[in-house]
Amino acid sequence: MSRRRSTSFDFQDGNTKVDDIQINVISQTSIDNHAPSNIETNIDDNKISLPPNKTNLHRNLKKRHMIMIALGGTIGTGLFLASGQVLASSGPAGSLIAYVVISIMVYFVMTSLGLFKL
Repeated sequence: MSRRRSTSFDFQDGNTKVDDIQINVISQTSIDNHAPSNIETNIDDNKISLPPNKTNLHRNLKKRHMIMIALGGTIGTGLFLASGQVLASSGPAGSLIAYVVISIMVYFVMTSLGLFKL
């Protein structure tokens, strides 16, 4: 059972008006026997707001940004596929051991790089 209504909204600036926004309120029956079988949702029309149209959007991506996005996607895909191949060849225990060893190596590298800041 659904109730349909159509209304129009005036935005805060007063210049923009949107007509024929359709709001569907659907009543649901509850599985619990103690709850009422028809639940109606009340919607306050004054609290519904739509984002204003932005006219100041423009493209700011430069060539270096696009290169970094492509490089990140390539590296991410390579790591995903490589870890899948390692998991297939060495099994879960071998992958866990390799992960722990590499994690320890990364920790020592980050610790030594942190010493340069002092």
